Amino acid sequence: MEIYVLSAGFYQEQGYCWQEITKDEQNPIDEPDLVKKYKLLLETQAYSIFIGRESGNGKLILLVTGMKASKRKDSRGRTIRNSDRK
Repeated sequence: MEIYVLSAGFYQEQGYCWQEITKDEQNPIDEPDLVKKYKLLLETQAYSIFIGRESGNGKLILLVTGMKASKRKDSRGRTIRNSDRK
């Protein structure tokens, strides 16, 4: 399973970037191709869910957008905002 998350960096001057999440680590990456392909079907600022399957390789994709943080402050007391990237 491949997991990608669009997340802000730990430091305030770091903006939002895509992270590839593995069992042992997470690494910054460019926007994944599957996300590029299917995000156009969603309203990325509103809570949206897309479930689909690639016809060629059978890969499943789950895209969830617009999730609100349960706590509006991070561990350093900064206000959490939703990404405005599309």
